[in-house]
Formats: sequence, C-alpha cells, structure tokens
Amino acid sequence: MIWDTGPLYAAFDRDDKHHAASAALMLATAPPLLVPAPVMVEVCYHLQKHLGARAEIAFLRAVQRGQLRLLAPEPEDFERAVELVEQYQGFPLGVVDAHVMAIAERMNVTQIASTDHRHFRAVKLRHCDGLTLLPS
Repeated sequence: MIWDTGPLYAAFDRDDKHHAASAALMLATAPPLLVPAPVMVEVCYHLQKHLGARAEIAFLRAVQRGQLRLLAPEPEDFERAVELVEQYQGFPLGVVDAHVMAIAERMNVTQIASTDHRHFRAVKLRHCDGLTLLPS
C-alpha cells in the first residue's frame, strides 16, 4: 500500500474527521509505510501550518526511525506524473496525487491509503482497473 497525504495528516490531527480510521489503518499496517517523497513534503506543510512544529517533527522522527519509507520518484515517475496532470488538467489533478499514481503504476500497487477518493477513483491507471482505497 502506498500512502497519500490525507490519512498521514489525519492520524496526527485528532479533530480531523478521518482521524480514527486513519490512525487505525496506520496501526494495522506493518511498517514501514510506503510514502512518496512529494507526499512527505505535503504532509509536513500541513502539519506545520495546522498543528505546529511539534507535529511536523514527530512525523519526521517516524521517517528517521524507519516507520515510514520514503519512495523517491524515478525519472519515469515524473514523466508519468506530468502526463497525468496534463491529461486531467480540467479536473484538476495535482502533482502530488499524480506522483502517488505514477509510483503505484511502476510498483504495480493497487492499494492506496487516501482520503481523497474523488481523485483516486476518477483517474484511470495502466496497471489496474481501479484502485482499492483505504480507509474506506
């Protein structure tokens, strides 16, 4: 399973409507959680903005401890992400979600941890007929 921003952020924010389901999914998933590097940047931005430096540092420490494994986009992931952003420009599809999808295609992963069901259900990927999105 590849992790998107929503459930990672929600697991930290007790006031987020997805907190309980996201925290439960995180606990139920064997580490390390697979996190594309662009997602890490987006999570850090939201943690710092909404919850402060301590939350961001706690997230970064989880990466340091190996609880999360960063997936660096490869050149073909960037190319595919650009294709997806262009193909779905009227949607619009952002570059972070496009990287999650491109990495999922490359790794042949069909499970995505995301609270953004709108984008992840609408985009058609090459490697599967549809993604399994958790938490549901």
